Amino acid sequence: MKISVNKKERQVIKGFAFLLLILFSLVFTLNHHLGYSLADSCLIKLGIPTWSNEYEPGINIHYTMFIGLPLFLIGYKYSRFYLNNVYPSFMRRLIFIVIAFIFVYPTVTDKMMYLIKFNSSGLDAITYYQKKSKCTFHSNPETLGSMSCNLTLVNYSGKSMVISVIPNIAKTNYWKDMKESFEGIELEPVSIQLSPRSKLNMGIYFKFKQISQFNGSGSIENVALDIEFN
Repeated sequence: MKISVNKKERQVIKGFAFLLLILFSLVFTLNHHLGYSLADSCLIKLGIPTWSNEYEPGINIHYTMFIGLPLFLIGYKYSRFYLNNVYPSFMRRLIFIVIAFIFVYPTVTDKMMYLIKFNSSGLDAITYYQKKSKCTFHSNPETLGSMSCNLTLVNYSGKSMVISVIPNIAKTNYWKDMKESFEGIELEPVSIQLSPRSKLNMGIYFKFKQISQFNGSGSIENVALDIEFN
């Protein structure tokens, strides 16, 4: 049996294909609830930096946009080309739909994780928002130094959990001129309790294990965190 497709139907099929390209470009390059995109994750796994100068002062270029923006522009141009005469009302609203999607996307991905990890347990049920983290430290050669951190963690499971957390300075990217400030610094872990299916924004105080020769204070963001299940 041969199915015939007329010219208008072919235009609609092509138009919807380019609408899917728009959706893919947005989902692939927009930051989700953790503060980075799927494209960022792919580039990192390939050993490719996502920013030109992320942890240094100055102008930064987000390489991910070189992937997402061309895909979006191609999808937008040709979806309008094929569908403007067929669905003129929808195409006039397309740009507003895209803008709305950009704003709600992080919230949608956050809520979706509660469904995806509904039956998860242990460390698999815990997510740490590294991009939203910030720590300030104070140290002098005469006393034990300290570090105060603002951290966000989520427990997606249905059970209360007690975990130990400690900033991992060695795995944290920071400005090169601050590197010597953290040499040899070790911190005491802190235990915290996470309620079932909850997001916790907290300030945590960490103590240095030994006196540091560094004298001064400062702050770092995007702090790596070691988590252990108690």
